Amino acid sequence: MIATTQKSESHYTQFVGLLRELHRLIRCGEGDSEESDIVRDKMDIHWPHLSSTEIQRTEELSASLYSLSGTEHIAPEDKDRPVSECELQVAWESKDYDHVLALLRRPMPFMDADEIAFRRGWIWYELRDLQSAVLFFRLSYDLNPNIEQTAIFLIHTLLQIGSQDEARQIAERIIDQTPPASPTALDAAAFAIFVAIQTADGGEQRRMLLRVIDAVKKSTEQAQASGTAEAAVEMDLHSHYMVLSHCFALLAQLQARNAKESGGGATTLVDEPETDPGIGEPSDEFSLGLEITHPNLARHGPRRFRTHPFRREQAFPTNFKTATSSHR
Repeated sequence: MIATTQKSESHYTQFVGLLRELHRLIRCGEGDSEESDIVRDKMDIHWPHLSSTEIQRTEELSASLYSLSGTEHIAPEDKDRPVSECELQVAWESKDYDHVLALLRRPMPFMDADEIAFRRGWIWYELRDLQSAVLFFRLSYDLNPNIEQTAIFLIHTLLQIGSQDEARQIAERIIDQTPPASPTALDAAAFAIFVAIQTADGGEQRRMLLRVIDAVKKSTEQAQASGTAEAAVEMDLHSHYMVLSHCFALLAQLQARNAKESGGGATTLVDEPETDPGIGEPSDEFSLGLEITHPNLARHGPRRFRTHPFRREQAFPTNFKTATSSHR
């Protein structure tokens, strides 16, 4: 467990940030550059202040970061010690994160590289290191972009660290993919695009709202077409219809404002949009400016988080078999 003193946390957080920067330089072929030496000198300042647990964790992170360049950093003594699925399962289901990180560095013939990266991302998210988590989620997505669970977690983490543009790019691919994505993935995509609306100009806002509507419609159609009890439980159709109504109301506002504009300047949506009398007040979960700061989203990580405003939650799969089957 990370030491709880503010001083130790500060040194640990700064050291980890510098460690990620050093590995970035190494991947760019600048590991022996003057810039990398400056980073190492800064790391030396924080190193004496780390606890033994923090030191072990940074060593695991450093070894794992080599995988971003396509090479696993396996210690010589571990090369002939492959991990058994049972051994990893016990550590995973007990949430012994540090032990799992160590196990993931050993040969693992039963698990593909994208799933190893995904599990690393998940663990670092649970340890509240979102910047490290997003590196491994991104690697997992790059290795296998067809796994929806990876895309959803990557979108969520990118939004948490403020990388809205990258999250939106992934969302656009989800909406356009054939065959259609699952309702969960489409909802996450709609959410990712919606949170970026405020920073766009009027014309782009309209296009983005239409994309949100497209995603929500596809999500609803997919859930209705499946006809399964599970889909009925997960899909709150009323919430989806309310979101659609809210988006259409915003489109109407944009059209009205554009009609009033005499100079043709850019128009933007206000933080609290006016509500169409026939629609009712929009829920606080879908009001502009509240998505990322909403307490339910800020409080919960992958164990119980909202990737979108439609009242569906993602559970942390403590069961190893469930986690594995959902990723493959």
